[in-house]
Amino acid sequence: MKIKLRLLFLCLFAGINLYAQNVPVIEVPDEIEFAGMKLKISSGAKEILRKDIAGMIKNAKYFYSKVELANLYFPLIDKVFEEESFPKDFKYLALQESSLIGDAVSKSNAVGYWQFKKESAVEVGLRVDSRIDERMNIIASSRGAARYLRRNNQTFNNWVYSLLSYNLGLGGAKGQIDPNYIGAMKMSIDEHTHWYVLRFLAHKLVFQNAVGNSSSVDSVLVEYINGANKSLHDIAAEYNLDKDKIASYNKWLKSEIIPEDKIYPVVLPVPVSLVAVFSKNEVPTNKNSKQEKPQKEKFSSIAEIDIQKYSSIAYTLVINGVKAIMARSGDNSVKLSSKGDISKDEFLLYNEMHSFEDIIPGRIYYLSHKRKKAMVMFHTVQYEESIWDIAQNYGIKIETIREKNRMDENEAIDPGRVLWLRTKRPKVKPVEYKSIEKKEPPKIKIKEIEPENIITSPKVEEPIKINENIFVHYDTKLSPYVIDSAKFEYVYHEALAGETLFGISKKYQTATDSILKWNNMEGYGIKVGQNIIVSVKNIVMEPFYHSVITGDTFYKIARQYSVSVADIQQWNNKTDLSIKLGERLLIKK
Repeated sequence: MKIKLRLLFLCLFAGINLYAQNVPVIEVPDEIEFAGMKLKISSGAKEILRKDIAGMIKNAKYFYSKVELANLYFPLIDKVFEEESFPKDFKYLALQESSLIGDAVSKSNAVGYWQFKKESAVEVGLRVDSRIDERMNIIASSRGAARYLRRNNQTFNNWVYSLLSYNLGLGGAKGQIDPNYIGAMKMSIDEHTHWYVLRFLAHKLVFQNAVGNSSSVDSVLVEYINGANKSLHDIAAEYNLDKDKIASYNKWLKSEIIPEDKIYPVVLPVPVSLVAVFSKNEVPTNKNSKQEKPQKEKFSSIAEIDIQKYSSIAYTLVINGVKAIMARSGDNSVKLSSKGDISKDEFLLYNEMHSFEDIIPGRIYYLSHKRKKAMVMFHTVQYEESIWDIAQNYGIKIETIREKNRMDENEAIDPGRVLWLRTKRPKVKPVEYKSIEKKEPPKIKIKEIEPENIITSPKVEEPIKINENIFVHYDTKLSPYVIDSAKFEYVYHEALAGETLFGISKKYQTATDSILKWNNMEGYGIKVGQNIIVSVKNIVMEPFYHSVITGDTFYKIARQYSVSVADIQQWNNKTDLSIKLGERLLIKK
């Protein structure tokens, strides 16, 4: 028995020594590069870093388990950060926060790879409820982390202080900063630097050379975006993968079926030999099957295109030298990106869109980067025309239009203004305006409404003020969804000092995405005194009918009226989820 115990001890000791021999020797340099900044490390800071590093590599087995996780997850994080134009150095923060454990929960109830609390997660666009918790989705949460940190960097213009804000919050970090370093590209790090920053630098030094050197990788993690209305079992069967293994990487999905309200990226562990197939997010098809071959025609702007001609065929167009495609009924960003052989995130980037924006049939969308110069010299702004419309029309970037016309970032464009599209307007040349005719919008034919379905109420000219910063405005107009009749109640909130969009959304129990869409907002920034729509309600007699328009789905209609899909099916004797354009669906409030 003693001999056996001694042999066991020797084996264990030999195994520990084997790990110890492979642990890298890590020197703390005089200067560290981080997110484009040069950080000079003092002797006091070096001593703290050495202690942190020693603690990280003390247990060799645990250290290498983290290296293996980083080898799996870092490529996905790098891809997200590249799409978000965000410094890749921040990937080491996920190791610091959660050790890349997807379902990690802190004492303060922060969850997931990036340790988001629920309110912060929702604020950056993550879904957190009984069906979905995107904090545990490596792709979605990494995108949320990038947006959170990049937003804070607009305040500091210093990535070190933005890093600190991830621990202390924006307000807490403001109390720790040295104003001399705002906008600095060089910075001194000493023993008085906040421990969170020093701990991060230790992680960077420890893992930057250890990760990516594995030669025995037999599988990689791949993003799969075509999961709407599928279960993990369906996806596993589709690609002949292990369902339980897929589930271990996708603990964010708490229900059986992946919802269809937006793209939920699924992480698939894929053998290296099949990575090429999955990189296009498609199942291999029969090579003998006939594929619709796109045709190409070249234009200088969308205005030259015969919409009717291209509405029935998936033509690939070239506008200003940029490959583009016209959306057809039923298309979404996933379908269009698939037709263009690009990812959904690339599609949104090329078209300068947000994930919550709808694809409109008949509109042109780009499949590669837009240009910095149009094929025409000038454009006169029309009524109801946005700068995005103009950028899409000529295949150029929004920032290009602003730059060539010497416009501020948030400067509005007025109808009649002449915009320069090929060269920059000279400083000595004043802004030019032309007289334009305001075109009346096309009239919509409205069906007659039965008398019992009409409601009358006194005309309210001015908003009704509830208190000093909440007021209600009633308006009667056509809804883009309900053609039969529509009377709306708009609840506005007047932003106060210190308020955030998330705080306002929480106060009114309204999704931030909805507030962004109702107010045509591109970001989360708000101004004191800004009137923000926080609720839009249809005031109609019940029951009433919803007329199906292009892009409608059962889920979208149910969400619009705060009812369930099952309710709509029951009210309309539907056994499936099929609907037709123009179909009238009974809605009971």
